[in-house]
Amino acid sequence: MDVEKQEIAIASVQPIAVSTDANAVMVAPPMAQSSYNPGPAAVSQGELPMAEQEKVGQKCCGCCCDFRRAVIVMSIISIVFSGLGVIGSIAEADDRNAENQPGSDLNSEESKFLADDLRTANTVIGILDLLTSICGLVGAIIYNKYMVLLPAIYSICSFIAVSVLTAQAYQDLEDETGTSIDTPAGSYVIGIILTFLWVYPNIGFFYENHRGILTKETYPREEFSCCCVQKRNY
Repeated sequence: MDVEKQEIAIASVQPIAVSTDANAVMVAPPMAQSSYNPGPAAVSQGELPMAEQEKVGQKCCGCCCDFRRAVIVMSIISIVFSGLGVIGSIAEADDRNAENQPGSDLNSEESKFLADDLRTANTVIGILDLLTSICGLVGAIIYNKYMVLLPAIYSICSFIAVSVLTAQAYQDLEDETGTSIDTPAGSYVIGIILTFLWVYPNIGFFYENHRGILTKETYPREEFSCCCVQKRNY
């Protein structure tokens, strides 16, 4: 059979057209079979369950736990000690009235003046500590960054206020007695360091929650504890 014309057109998604003088035959090209099988490493983070994804946020102190857990633990500790402090201040006032004996150091005017001011300040601060700690605990549980930030702001303001009031109380005592009282500067440095360490988890939680790293939805990914949570590949 004579062939007058033969054209072969090959495309990736088109069949092969073969034309002869008599008939046009459509032949589909063979499809290549792929043997590629993506392994687990090829699966993107977004396709994995949240609990199996790699942790994005930081760990409190670099190794301890996630910031939400740290805020909850620190808030509970603060609630316990603040409550005990308030009870102790009230009990101290009752004991002072019962032990008011002539000739004792406690009965001196100077000691009474300073003790009354400090006791009142401790009672007020203890109540505020208790309320703000409860606020921070609830905020961490419900992922409210502003409720968690409030105790941190309060702690900083409280440290400043206590420092000023203490210095003023000593100044008033000096005016009353005419004697000079030295306040160690090291106590203020220690107070600054302790205050920073105390508010550090709250600030860390606020930052990560604000950035969307530590939220209710992402916490299965961010949850971490060096002792209380099953370790994952972080």
